[in-house]
Amino acid sequence: MKQITEEIVNHYLPVINRLAGGINLPNQNIINKDDLKQEAILGLYNGINTFKENKKSNLDTWCYNKIYWSMIDSIRFFCCYSKTTTNRIKIYKKAIKSLEQKLGRYPTIDEISIVMDLSY
Repeated sequence: MKQITEEIVNHYLPVINRLAGGINLPNQNIINKDDLKQEAILGLYNGINTFKENKKSNLDTWCYNKIYWSMIDSIRFFCCYSKTTTNRIKIYKKAIKSLEQKLGRYPTIDEISIVMDLSY
């Protein structure tokens, strides 16, 4: 069984690499592509062990979904912020970068709030 499992994992490594390469990670430096690949391999092992052969499903589809969703679940687990908060942080960083280029210095809180249409 161990050799069969290793062969299946080797068969799916290109799929894992392609999926991990196509996922955009939040810019929080908490999880990286190698972490995603590791989670995908664990998801694949889980998929191999939980697969029940019947007429409605096949191993390829089952394993692909296990790989993909294990990566997505790991991103959700490791990321500290919600998607909305992450998007707001991106907007804030863009505003600062834009103002720095325009002003030639780091912007003040007032300047950032005006650009972002915020009040404090």
